[in-house]
Parts: sequence; C-alpha cells; structure tokens
Amino acid sequence: MNRIAKTWIVLCVFAFATTAAAEEDNQQRTSAYPAVPLADILDSVSQKTGQIFLVDHRAQPEVVVGQPAVKDITYASLLVILHNNGLAAVSVGDASSIIPAALVRTYALPVIHEDDDSIAEYEWVNRIVEIKNGPATQYVAILRPLLPQMAHLVADSSSNTILIAGRYGNTKRLIAIIKEMDKRTKPQR
Repeated sequence: MNRIAKTWIVLCVFAFATTAAAEEDNQQRTSAYPAVPLADILDSVSQKTGQIFLVDHRAQPEVVVGQPAVKDITYASLLVILHNNGLAAVSVGDASSIIPAALVRTYALPVIHEDDDSIAEYEWVNRIVEIKNGPATQYVAILRPLLPQMAHLVADSSSNTILIAGRYGNTKRLIAIIKEMDKRTKPQR
C-alpha cells in the first residue's frame, strides 16, 4: 500500500473516532436528568386542569424535566419545562397546542391590555404599550436584546405604540422598563 493510501486511512479512522467521541460527550452534557415522555406529562396535567393538549408533529416526544415527578407538574411548571426544551404552549379555550417555540409568535396569542395575576409567567401573549413622551421607534433598538429570538417587538409610529409578542413575564418586565424610560423622556412637540 502506498504512503498516500495509508495516510488517508489513518485520517479517516481519526475523523471517525473524533466524531464518535464528540457525539458521546455531547450526549453526556445534554442533561443530568433522564428524558421523560411528553405524553406522560401532558396526560398528568390534563387530568388536573381539564386542558386538552394537541401536539405538533415537530415537537420532540421526550423532554427533560429535572427534579419534579411527573405527577407533581402543574400547568405553570409545564410551561417552564416546555420553554427549557424549545417548545411552547398556545392555548385557545380548553385546548393547548404544543409547538416548537420558534413558531409561537405566528399563532393567535391573546392580547393582554393590563397585568393579570391569573396568567402564568411563561404563557405567550401579545401586549400593546402606548408611549406618551418619546417616539416609540427609538425604544425597539434598546429593548430588542432583552427578548429571546422567538419573541417579537415592533413599533407603530402612527399610533406611537409598541407591540410585544412574548412570554407574559417578559412583557411585564419590558412594560415596566418602557414606562420608566418614557417618564424620563421629554414630551415630543
């Protein structure tokens, strides 16, 4: 066998071994907790809440939960588990669609006009904020980095408002920041 062929074989074996080791290392770092069937969690939460869950075909069948036992998971903690696994729930009445989080802002999210303690922090909503003093468009560049990629933030200059599509807890935080910034801004003329 010539020298080039031997070198080629050694490189192929090295590449294969490196790839296999990297995959094994990646699987070990994925989670210290075992994956749990999503269907088991949804069945448990459905029994407690009466909520019906419809699962998008792109949702992974198993999720990492962490410490809670499946029987102890509430709807609010389900939303956090879904978030931690790249999923989201969009509710319409007594049915919730479990979808990849990257798609959530394209669904019919409820429009929330004021804070509501009955809404879970990880529930996805739309909020509209009226800006009283400064131009709404200036806030978008400042606030956008505070939201995850799947959220949405846009200003409407004609009504001087900002639309936020995001998790309820994040929208509350952004609204508090916007109100604080707006009261420190000199009114437009």
